[in-house]
Amino acid sequence: NGIRWAVNHQKTEYGGESAVFSMSLGGGFNAAMNDAVNDASEAGHIVVVAAGNENRDACLVSPGSAGGSGKKGGVVTVASSTSSDGRSSFSNYGKCTDIFAPGSQITSAWKGDEKASKTISGTSMATPHVAGVAAVLLEKHKHDKSAAQAELFSLAVANKINNPMGTPNLLLQVPLYTGPPTPPTPAPTSPPTNAPATVCVDKFCPHFSPSIFGPPIPDDKLIAAPIGVSTEVPDLCSRSKQNFKGQFVIVERGGCMFFTKVENAEKQGAVAVAIAMTTSGSPFPPNYYGNDKVGIPSMMVSKKDGDDLRKREGEVAYIGSPSVTAKPTPPTLP
Repeated sequence: NGIRWAVNHQKTEYGGESAVFSMSLGGGFNAAMNDAVNDASEAGHIVVVAAGNENRDACLVSPGSAGGSGKKGGVVTVASSTSSDGRSSFSNYGKCTDIFAPGSQITSAWKGDEKASKTISGTSMATPHVAGVAAVLLEKHKHDKSAAQAELFSLAVANKINNPMGTPNLLLQVPLYTGPPTPPTPAPTSPPTNAPATVCVDKFCPHFSPSIFGPPIPDDKLIAAPIGVSTEVPDLCSRSKQNFKGQFVIVERGGCMFFTKVENAEKQGAVAVAIAMTTSGSPFPPNYYGNDKVGIPSMMVSKKDGDDLRKREGEVAYIGSPSVTAKPTPPTLP
């Protein structure tokens, strides 16, 4: 709840401007905790979490297990290094981690007095190093998360750490930043010639927020697609045996990156995807900051509209501009 409060506070007080979440905490694996930090990342924030200090696989703890895709814009899980560039003996490790930063024998401010300091060790010390670099880069890139997080990883030195134990062998580096870049001159945009794109089933046209990745919802044509529902794997975080050929597929939000859901749906034949929220609230544009591509449009819809779309399974949805008067013939369901 605290993480979601912070996301909502940033949205209401600062218009959702990208921020840095620094989380020096951890415990046993907890899906709800992982969902919360993934949601914060997908809402456009750089989320930096500690890998944990049990000298074991970080995939067994939370929120550390939410990492592993930081290089693609996801949660950044931080392992600890020593002053001699080795993995700290206590540091968790593995495919759910993203980067090393100094975490052994770190001296910093402490409680009790304004001049107090203390030297301690842990991934809780490594995490704020990464968060600090992320904050510098976020300012440099005018709160563009994609650019800031990409530079954080491009700056890191490779193959420096001894015995990384499956953690990507990347060591954090502090950037040389002398001031904000000169913003490019925006290219002029032409006024639209068609009405804004809609998604309609008969006379039911749910509100949606289009994804920032993949092709846009077309405003110059219509896609006709029967509604399909991902039932074998509701969140579609892994492939299922369902055949979505030619369908507009409804999947649940949560469990993994938005991009993964759309990619899996496309591989199973879908022509468009709606990610339905599982709690109340307004839909927002699904994010992805990696370099991988999908070839189908996607969007987020509210929980209520997602439920209504599921009830219309098999009915034909028309996705695109209502200015197109000739409706295409929908494909036959497999």
